[in-house]
Amino acid sequence: MRYLEIWENLREQSKILLILVGFLLVVNLALVFIVISLSLKREIVVYFPPYEKVYVNGKEYVLLWARYFTNLITNFNPENVEERVKLLAQYAYTDEVKLALIEEGKRIRKDRIEQVFYPFEGTWNLDAEKKEISVRGRLKKVIGGEEIENRTAVFKLYMRIIHGKPYLVGFKYE
Repeated sequence: MRYLEIWENLREQSKILLILVGFLLVVNLALVFIVISLSLKREIVVYFPPYEKVYVNGKEYVLLWARYFTNLITNFNPENVEERVKLLAQYAYTDEVKLALIEEGKRIRKDRIEQVFYPFEGTWNLDAEKKEISVRGRLKKVIGGEEIENRTAVFKLYMRIIHGKPYLVGFKYE
């Protein structure tokens, strides 16, 4: 009789453990389904300059975007300035920056200004505190076929990276 009681207790315990294992199996399957469905719906956006496709760290990422912005801002002619302004305007940090780009584009088109900036390699500097990127290079400017400027200049670009997206804050020549 005593053995029958022990056998009955073991059978009850095994039923409870079997129910518990079944419940844990259902919960684990539900969690796997949730993780898979969330990972399929997740969208990761990484912004890269259109002409570069490389894996970079923080400083290299900023310098790639600085090169892209510098090329768009410093190399233009009346025929392509509208397209360049359109590309830059989508990265403008504020509406004031966007309006300044548009006004500058109109002035370039009206005055028929052509400009080329050749950055000197090895002169790219990143100042993280000021959020400033500077580069030295040769600046050539032509109006109506007549060269009005040909000098060594320093181009300074101010930008911010917010959630991985670059924003143009400002720029100037020295």
